[in-house]
Amino acid sequence: MSDYRTVEVIPGIVIAACPLGLVPIDSAVTLAKGWRLAVIDTGVGAFMPAAMQPALDGLNATLADVDLIINTHGHWDHVEGNAAIQAASGAPVLIHPDDMGLLDAPPDRLLSDGQTIDLGGFIFHVIHAPGHSAGMVCLYEPAQRLLLVSDAVQGRGAGDAGLPAYFHSGDQYRASLARLAALDATTLALGHEFAWDGPRRFVHRGDDVRRFFDASLHLAAATGRAARAALDDAGPEDWSALVAAFARRLGDTPGFAIDPAVGLDDLQQGTLRSEMRDLGLLFP
Repeated sequence: MSDYRTVEVIPGIVIAACPLGLVPIDSAVTLAKGWRLAVIDTGVGAFMPAAMQPALDGLNATLADVDLIINTHGHWDHVEGNAAIQAASGAPVLIHPDDMGLLDAPPDRLLSDGQTIDLGGFIFHVIHAPGHSAGMVCLYEPAQRLLLVSDAVQGRGAGDAGLPAYFHSGDQYRASLARLAALDATTLALGHEFAWDGPRRFVHRGDDVRRFFDASLHLAAATGRAARAALDDAGPEDWSALVAAFARRLGDTPGFAIDPAVGLDDLQQGTLRSEMRDLGLLFP
């Protein structure tokens, strides 16, 4: 029996939970089967394609049946399985051009805002939602009122500290959140089981969709304010002082669980770098 778990999003669409390996967090590999079968994000190479086998079995499909490989963005924990899935299926890899440089091999096709992907039974609309990465995209299926957001909507983030992780732009992350929150969605599927006031889940439904968006919008706005206040506190000359000031500001902000004495890890510092980049300040 496989140790890999699956989560049904709606009939015909299933998340295969792919481990990250070093931390106890899983990444979503989403399989959507209409007349054609798409794999949306491909997880971590060490666990793929094995992690998606239970999901394939549940859809009465095989690796050879995969017609499309869609990367919502180019970060390693969402794309490392590309090669194994493509080798078994011959399916093309699709990604937004702003993230294509993050892949180990050139994509076969490019995604664009407003594009539609017809799987036969499901028609997804591509929404460019930069912030977490420059080429982040989400997939919206209006007939199903389904929104696949991967890492574009993060609540309190993947850790316990309450800080969403974005590496391109805080301003664009917040703008993308607002655009996505305006869509008519009653099912929301995430890229990780992000923390919020309720249970961690890959899939939120009904009223929890609005609640999760509200939490994400609130935390993202508070993060931006804390970053700008930290810049006022520490100035732009010393990155270490700026990081420490940001940690102090977050530690004083309700909704976060940052311990200023511990400081910020590399991912959390990436969020601060994104906020500073929006202000024209570049740090190594």
